[in-house]
Amino acid sequence: MSHNRDYYLKQISHQLAVYRVNIHQNSKGLNDYSYNTGAEYFYRDLLNTIYDWKLTNLNSQTKNAAAIDLGDKNAKVAIQITSDSSSNKVHETLKKFMEGQLYQDYERLIVLVITTKQNFPKADFEKNYNPNLFIFDKKTDIWGIEDLLKDINDCSIDALSKIHKLVIDELAPKRLLQPKQKKSKEEVTIIRLIEYLSSDGNYIEIEEEFIIDPKHKIYKRFSDHKEFIISEYSILYPTYFGALDNAKQTTGLDGIKAVKITNHLNIRSNQLLNKNDNNPKQALEEFNEILWNKIDSSEQYDREAIRFYLLNELVQCNIFPNSKQT
Repeated sequence: MSHNRDYYLKQISHQLAVYRVNIHQNSKGLNDYSYNTGAEYFYRDLLNTIYDWKLTNLNSQTKNAAAIDLGDKNAKVAIQITSDSSSNKVHETLKKFMEGQLYQDYERLIVLVITTKQNFPKADFEKNYNPNLFIFDKKTDIWGIEDLLKDINDCSIDALSKIHKLVIDELAPKRLLQPKQKKSKEEVTIIRLIEYLSSDGNYIEIEEEFIIDPKHKIYKRFSDHKEFIISEYSILYPTYFGALDNAKQTTGLDGIKAVKITNHLNIRSNQLLNKNDNNPKQALEEFNEILWNKIDSSEQYDREAIRFYLLNELVQCNIFPNSKQT
């Protein structure tokens, strides 16, 4: 895999994972569905870029359009964008699609779950629609973020570049545009950390291939610690992501440096995970302490910035990477 392709895929996967967590927390925890409206426009543009569709947001034409949010009458495909992953939502969508006779304009219906997709092996959705009128298969037409990432992985490098730009422009926290006379302590810390990790003395050659799957890592491998990981990351993200983004630009983090850092984090984090009996919380704490001492733990640096950096790399699967045997 080329350095650029690997970089694009990790950035895209990371931003979509964070977006999913934000939508889930706001819709389920706070009953705030404002994210969903913006998601319709974002996923319209993302799906158009991936599949070369010309989807339009039907809610901009008819508020709360029945059954579907996006439609492309030329490709004859309709999309329901939802944070509700229940089978009831699918039943309701199919019923309204039939009642509105939307099959006259669209031959295929897709339900895109933008939180966590569920499987419905026993659900009988066919009782709500006539399969002779349009295409809907619960195995192939209920999509989650992982389904999109699989198709993104197959895109050309030019398409990946466009998807990456869209995702970063729309989802990554925006930095303040006013000039800074002095870099923040958070940014200085991460710059120093990147310099240390990407130095030639820390380079480790590895041949093993790892799988990028944050959902599997957080919710299955480390299910006993998922609340800790999600909570810590969510708390630190607003404060430190902008500093991380600035630091990467300042250091000119290219493909070669990224590979050096990734390889070092892969090997060292797994060593610490084994040492701490597969406890990611303890392993992260030890890694944090090691790096804090390596970069010269003076008052000019911020220990929490290192913690966020490690959590961010964990989400991107560079720390405690998923092996094919995991």
